[in-house]
Amino acid sequence: MPRPLDAARRADLLGQTFRYAAEHGIAGLSLRPLAAALGTSSRMLIHYFGTKEDLIGQALAAARPDVPALLAGHPPAEIAARLWRDLTTGGEQEPRTRLLIEVMALALTQPDRYRDYAVQGIRAWVDPLASALEEAGRRSRDARARATILVSGLRGLALDRYLTGDRERTDDAAHQLIRAATEEFTVVPVGVVRAGRRDPAESDYWGGVTSTIVIDDRFGEDCLLGLGEFSHAEILFLFHLASERSAYPPRRPRSRADLPEVGVFADRGPRRPNRIGATICQIVAVAGRDLTVKGLDAVVGTPVLDIKPVMAEFLPGEVRQPEWPGILMSEYFALSDRSSQGLRASPA
Repeated sequence: MPRPLDAARRADLLGQTFRYAAEHGIAGLSLRPLAAALGTSSRMLIHYFGTKEDLIGQALAAARPDVPALLAGHPPAEIAARLWRDLTTGGEQEPRTRLLIEVMALALTQPDRYRDYAVQGIRAWVDPLASALEEAGRRSRDARARATILVSGLRGLALDRYLTGDRERTDDAAHQLIRAATEEFTVVPVGVVRAGRRDPAESDYWGGVTSTIVIDDRFGEDCLLGLGEFSHAEILFLFHLASERSAYPPRRPRSRADLPEVGVFADRGPRRPNRIGATICQIVAVAGRDLTVKGLDAVVGTPVLDIKPVMAEFLPGEVRQPEWPGILMSEYFALSDRSSQGLRASPA
């Protein structure tokens, strides 16, 4: 009669196997050195688990987290952000993901051995995350697509991070991916800046810059009718070349040591939630769907989200502000000869 399996010993061996495989990989793994590292014999491993592939598969399954429990009670965007941090800061999911990536690679050339394990690892996250997105109001097919974007996208970015060590770039990409997959609304640009300054590194002297905004043809040729009777327009646009910060502690505007630390909503920099800029510009000309303005601090190619005429009734009678914006903005809307300009907003 075969000896009965010791459930506690079996569970302990699975845990040790997972940790060994996460550290050493599985492509060249053999039972004898594994058994030696675990303080047992290859014969005992076979007794408990069968083949090497069965042992690896069972170790992966045993190490798989209770994903539905991890997701319960949290919005999808928070779940994805927590997962990304865990994947890239030494959390519990990092060794699991590293091992799953290797299993997926092996499944391409050895599908009979590894495909089922790879598919199970993928679905372990996609299925419950899709359910969470459905509970948040997404339709079933859209929820599964967004869950796939998040899980596969973050795993791919994690691989990039493991290989390159480029923290800032991969953090920015992950943040944009999470926002795109979990956003609750969509904003479609109404037009784009087609003429004006091209170099985003030129961050001052916007007062003399003349820019042309071309409105999308879906609004028709009369979409700007009447705007030319106003002296100024407020332009809302997307800081498309900037990325949101991964966190928002107080910071010094433009990182200037002579300026005080302020919160994100007391600053007008581009690396902000939703990356929306707003600037009041002088209207130079209106022609069909083309609006030419002066003093728009947005480079060519910038998506324009909305355009509003500036009405005196919407402007404050008096503005109060601390001293530092005057220091920061002293040259922002100046002409190249440093002469000052009129009413403006939103430094880049």
